[in-house]
Amino acid sequence: MKKLSEEFLSKENLLSQLNEAESSNLKLLWSDWDQLCQRMHENVINGDTAYVEKLTKDLESLKKTPLWVRGVKGSIKTNLYDYYQYYMDPRVRTLWQDLHKNTLVSLVHEAGPYVHIQSMRWLDQSIYLKFVQLRLLQGTEAKRSFRLRCQIPGKVIFNENPLDSVVVSVSSINRGGVLFEVQGKGQFMRLTSRQQMQLDLDLDTLKNDKFFKQFSNRRFKKDLSFKFSPEALRSESNIENAKFSDGSTYFLFLPFDKLDGDYGPLLKAFENIEQCMTENIDKLVA
Repeated sequence: MKKLSEEFLSKENLLSQLNEAESSNLKLLWSDWDQLCQRMHENVINGDTAYVEKLTKDLESLKKTPLWVRGVKGSIKTNLYDYYQYYMDPRVRTLWQDLHKNTLVSLVHEAGPYVHIQSMRWLDQSIYLKFVQLRLLQGTEAKRSFRLRCQIPGKVIFNENPLDSVVVSVSSINRGGVLFEVQGKGQFMRLTSRQQMQLDLDLDTLKNDKFFKQFSNRRFKKDLSFKFSPEALRSESNIENAKFSDGSTYFLFLPFDKLDGDYGPLLKAFENIEQCMTENIDKLVA
């Protein structure tokens, strides 16, 4: 395998590495594929540590950045590095959300200004992703099964009334189902409280995608519709993800086996892409 580098790890779409027809809608990141993450972790074990050492050094520089945490018993001073390390631990993260709802955080001064820990306004996404990347390379982060990122527009219709709906967008697909996002807490709450729902997807972007066409053995209609019940969205993982929303965007996973509709062709195309990438993984990392 080639040496780990920032250039390779920052590639926006690994699908283009193996196919002349670039996808305009589907993306594969190395962090979204457990097999590739494992290959990279093995590389580190076998001595390819230069990039990991650089990343570790960059993140440890955050120890110089002070941070104040204020609770009912007063405030304590820590640093940004340790704070992210706490946040990376799922047990601590859950504790923060469930037991420390009134805890405040300041990156400016002990006197403030402060923001609520639950607001997530203190979290820098680029820093968080670097911690995830380091943990994946070190083999300490849970790996994701193969998934494709995308942007498929759609809407969820309530009680078969097109005038009563919420705009959504499917942001990723894996063998188990689709992850879609919705904007605003009010819209999110509607999705978790209604009785009968229908997901309508606009497949124009996929139908015209040259890359996707090579792996689809069927012509898709313009729209796909699936009916489902609210229970399909009330999984423990969806509830947990909602706790860590930034307050504007919420993500919900909808399993294929909870859908009433013909999702088979979409799933088959996904499986064909995964099989192709798996068969060519050696070329990808050579």
